[in-house]
Amino acid sequence: MTTSTKLMLWLMMAVSVVMALVGVVLLQLRSSALEQDALNLVRAHARTLQIAIEERHSTDADKELKPLLERLVRENQAVANIILYDAHGAVLTAAPVGLDQAQQDTQAARQAMATRTEKQINRRIANQDVISLILPETDSGSPFGAIEISVAVAFVNTELVSERNDIVFLGLITCFTIFAVVWLVTRRSLGRHIHELVTGAKAVGQGDLSYRVATPSASGDFKVLADAFNQMAGSLAEQRQIAAQEAEARLDLERRLHHSERLAERLAAVSHLAAGVAHEMGAPLQVIDGRAKQLQEQTHPTTDKLQRNLKIIRTQGERITRIVRQLLTLARPVHPRLRPVDLRHQVELALEALETQAMQARVAYDHSAGQLPGALWVKADPDLLQQVLTNLFINALQAMPAGGTLRVSYSDAPLHKNGRAFIGLHVADTGDGIAAENLGQIFDPFFTTKEVGSGTGLGLSISSRIVEEHEGWLKADNWQNGNGESGAVFTLYLPQAQASAVKQKETAYELMAAD
Repeated sequence: MTTSTKLMLWLMMAVSVVMALVGVVLLQLRSSALEQDALNLVRAHARTLQIAIEERHSTDADKELKPLLERLVRENQAVANIILYDAHGAVLTAAPVGLDQAQQDTQAARQAMATRTEKQINRRIANQDVISLILPETDSGSPFGAIEISVAVAFVNTELVSERNDIVFLGLITCFTIFAVVWLVTRRSLGRHIHELVTGAKAVGQGDLSYRVATPSASGDFKVLADAFNQMAGSLAEQRQIAAQEAEARLDLERRLHHSERLAERLAAVSHLAAGVAHEMGAPLQVIDGRAKQLQEQTHPTTDKLQRNLKIIRTQGERITRIVRQLLTLARPVHPRLRPVDLRHQVELALEALETQAMQARVAYDHSAGQLPGALWVKADPDLLQQVLTNLFINALQAMPAGGTLRVSYSDAPLHKNGRAFIGLHVADTGDGIAAENLGQIFDPFFTTKEVGSGTGLGLSISSRIVEEHEGWLKADNWQNGNGESGAVFTLYLPQAQASAVKQKETAYELMAAD
């Protein structure tokens, strides 16, 4: 319900209440006026009859008055009864009621003659409520009788009902007229302005800050409100423009900072890579240079010494070649040939290939089948997967120089991420673990905690890149159990192969077995 409608309803309720109160007061006043008019009419007839009776004061004359009384009652609707009393208060004649009905109460007539004043009473004559006026009749100042003229209460009530209907009708006409005037005024002024403001508020609320409400030409509250609304909308538009400019400036600053950070990261990576290359290749180059100088300074070296120096030079050359090959592998794009592969079978192949090294390092295998039954089919390139597994297992063996246990296990259930399922493989050792400050850079190129000559620090970086090309990921962490055992753990996640592709792979194996 709109505000203008509520206002009209409240106004009409107030007007209706006021009109009802006015109608009640008018009816009361009109009732008294009608009663008084009836009494005045009766009094006039009573005075006329009083004069006529006093001039013709005799018994015979009183009897002749009977037809006159009846005629007067017939011709005047307001007159209900006329009764004549003698000096003792007895009824001489009455019209139109009979003598027996008129004689029921004569006390008021005797009181009027005793006080020689008119008397007004309400009583019931012939089963009819009447208002009676009693006038004493005198002759030379002495009362010789009285006359009573009555007006029926029903006559007054009939007139009152008619007056009430007129008041109700006029009240309805007045209320309707006021309602029509108020409706027209509110609709043309109040309702239109409120609707305009509501429309403007909705437009601004929906983001249209260019919307402006129409300003009334005449001065008033709505003009002030419309001006304030338009000023508010303009201020909001300016604030939004300023906020947009500030946001654009912040975004531009963030882009520049991000670009600077990326540039700094690239420079740092290049510097780190250059430092790693210089460190890894510098040592063998120094050895080669030293051995070459020895050969140059010895004019007649023995065969054994010559062979030993040449072997050292060749070994260091192979080391440089291996570093360059790993750098090329790290820089070269990886294009895995993905197909369904049994992860558990690939793990067994890699462990079997390193079995001799594990025995020499006094490391035992603990290969858990896990809770997932059957083959663990993943989407991978078998050759590249073997490279990753071998690298992880060799790192685990090297992390336990005093021996230990290499634990290989699988996740109890596939990990769901971005609507896809991934199989998890955990490779844990019982070595010293990874320092907390090194966890964030364990996969960086040339990062290693091993002694010089024991590793280039490229294995984990290459493995992480291969796994990422498989749409999986590799993470490092530390572990510890309740038995006091601890160490490092690497977790490999690879996408689970689709059931249809696995079915085709199994069918191919069956055909190969049949051949």
